[in-house]
This record gives sequence, structure tokens and C-alpha cells, in this order.
Amino acid sequence: MSKKPHILIADDDQEDRQLLSAAFDEIAFGDWIHFLYGGGQVFQYLDALAEALEFPRLIVLDLNMPKIDGMETLKRLKNHPRYRHIPVIIFTTSPLALEKERCLALGASDFIKKPDSFTELKLVAQFLRTCVCM
Repeated sequence: MSKKPHILIADDDQEDRQLLSAAFDEIAFGDWIHFLYGGGQVFQYLDALAEALEFPRLIVLDLNMPKIDGMETLKRLKNHPRYRHIPVIIFTTSPLALEKERCLALGASDFIKKPDSFTELKLVAQFLRTCVCM
């Protein structure tokens, strides 16, 4: 595992990535985050780290991404022998209970609805930081 815990975040929405980045910067954790655009990039990124076995401590996925969405990315991660140990949290605008149930059944560690305010987003960033620093 990596000596420096980090969080891999896959979200296709540029504004959401910028807000999350600002929230992590405000809690002095911005250097520990790596952003990707979509689910397909998650596997490219992890495969590049595989030889050194330096995987992120946490993966955060948006559900609604192009090509490979968050649900499919989660399913592939949890079915992959090399990556299934990495905790995955779904972070989405979708409030649907059915999607939450499906994600948790597929192996997600948590399902978090994207907050409406920056103050709440900083609280989410703090929660995610505690997930990798325990």
C-alpha cells in the first residue's frame, strides 16, 4: 500500500471536481486527492499503479458518468482480484433508495448524496479524510 494515503475520485462533472478540490484544500488534504473523469480512467490509473502495489486507500465514484458509469465501475472493481480490497464510496446527486441498495449490495462501503452547500461539502471531505487516515 502507498505510504501516503490518497483518495481517487472519479466524477465527470468539472464543477463538482473543482468544488471537491476546494473543499479538500480547505481542510489541508488537497495534495492527497487524485481526480479522474470517468470509470474507464479508474482502471487505467489503477493498472499503472499495480506493479508498485501502491493503490489508493479509497475510491469515490459518481454514479452518472459517460461510457462506464459508477455502478458498472463499482461492479468491476469488486469483481477484480487485485482491486476488490479498495473501499469504494458512491458520491452522487441521486437520492434513489434503490440505487443505494444496489450499490451497497455490490460492495460499496457507503453511499453519500452530494450536498447542496460548500459547508456541507467540507464535512463530506472531512469524513472521506477520516476514512483513509484511520
